Amino acid sequence: MLVKIYLYHVPNASARWPEPWVTEGESFWHWLRAPSPLASFNPDLPAGTLTNIMVTLHNLRPDLQSAFKNPAGSDRMKFVMWFLGQAAFGIPWGLIEPVFQSVSDYLNSMSDATFPPASTTRRPNGKEIESTHATSRVQVFAPRYGTYTENHSNTAEIPIGVWHRVRVDLPWSLGDRSGGLRLDPGNEVAIIDIAGILLQSKLTGKVVWRARGPAELSNLTVGGTAIALPDERLFRIFSFGEDPQVIIPRLSGPQFAVPLRLEAWVHFERSVQAIGRAMAAFYSYHSKAQQELQEELESTRHKELSALRRELESTQRRAWDYKAYRADLTTRLKDRDRRIQEIERSLAWKITKPFWKLERHFKRTPEQIAAAGQLVFALDGPGIWNASYDVCTLKGWCYSLRGPQIVGVRAKVGRKSYFARYGIKREPVAQTAPNHPPALYSGFSVDVPVPEGTLSIRLEGIAQGSRWECFLEHPVPPRTGQPQVPARGDGSVQSTGAFALTAISIVFETSSSFFA
Repeated sequence: MLVKIYLYHVPNASARWPEPWVTEGESFWHWLRAPSPLASFNPDLPAGTLTNIMVTLHNLRPDLQSAFKNPAGSDRMKFVMWFLGQAAFGIPWGLIEPVFQSVSDYLNSMSDATFPPASTTRRPNGKEIESTHATSRVQVFAPRYGTYTENHSNTAEIPIGVWHRVRVDLPWSLGDRSGGLRLDPGNEVAIIDIAGILLQSKLTGKVVWRARGPAELSNLTVGGTAIALPDERLFRIFSFGEDPQVIIPRLSGPQFAVPLRLEAWVHFERSVQAIGRAMAAFYSYHSKAQQELQEELESTRHKELSALRRELESTQRRAWDYKAYRADLTTRLKDRDRRIQEIERSLAWKITKPFWKLERHFKRTPEQIAAAGQLVFALDGPGIWNASYDVCTLKGWCYSLRGPQIVGVRAKVGRKSYFARYGIKREPVAQTAPNHPPALYSGFSVDVPVPEGTLSIRLEGIAQGSRWECFLEHPVPPRTGQPQVPARGDGSVQSTGAFALTAISIVFETSSSFFA
């Protein structure tokens, strides 16, 4: 709502307040809280009882314009009571507070004044009579089809300024129980205290339901022009208009299926001083609750910041430890590479290398041979081994038919490794191998730099707890300056799709015999 007011209903708002979220100084927030120039139309009331937010709301809502035709003048206090009662449910307390404080100060400054009673009182038969005595009335409604009508209600008069025991007969019992009984205590601006409510059977006189004390009375809810006020002993409401409502919770049971009588202990007060005291108490309660909430939020924020600060310090310490550990590992790897290079340049290595390769090939364990034979794979697209570019992109899929499943794939060029992105979803592969669930997420993709003089590229897979196993090694042809496209025996160029099928068939044929 405030965004809408800022953007569309305040002239030059963006130029006057380019930062609307600021709440200090000459800000948009300060302007909303400030008294409106129209407040001077009624000098008998404080200027703080008509703020810019109130005038803006009145201009935006036709229902308010109809109910309060002169909000700056004769309808000022009625409009203020509506604003404090209804608008408080949809407007930040920071905009309600200055009006509340202004009204409280104004009411406390008055001594024996009272709010005027409502001009008329409606009876159950629909006739209206003038209220000429210092009394008000209590009206009780039984629900019918989820609504409340005059035809299913009874009233009783109540004196003003003294505690009174009100009795209202309910020949309809609880109605159709589509809602709770509704108690309307009065029809004017007042402070209403309820000490207890009970329902008793008219046939036996037995009490079938009772609510007394703060705990039980807290189950009551309010509506209409009523606002619940905090109180340690009573159920207190502030009526800011002609229709305060107190809703009794829904009741069930056979004991309510008879004519009932409602009794309530009620105190009705409409003096300005009493209303001012109640509003001041409500303001104090709300301010205290707001302060406690602010302190709780501040404490929580401080705890969270302290925890985050400790976590940051711990992370920084671990980061420095990892830096030192990485530097140590880097030094060790360089020393190892240097020693390996010295060995590979030696004459003894050059003589024994071929024999070592043969020995490693013939001494493979049966488990290694079986594991290699369980890998199935395929590569996508033609010309993937073409060395006409600096980078070779290899895409395909690979998984194990039995045993531990593949968790990673890498490409090796000499001693350098390039890890692939493994686990790509491959639905066509899964459809062709429905008995192998790992086939669904068996795809991989890796970009392999191909420096000048590269002889071959190895593709290896690894399962959890096992070693890297090579499942394909392919020679890289020398660069010719143009991409090489495989050709058929008749000399015609093969299409991309046809080559893909051919490549896959070749890979399947070689995958089972590669490590045999």
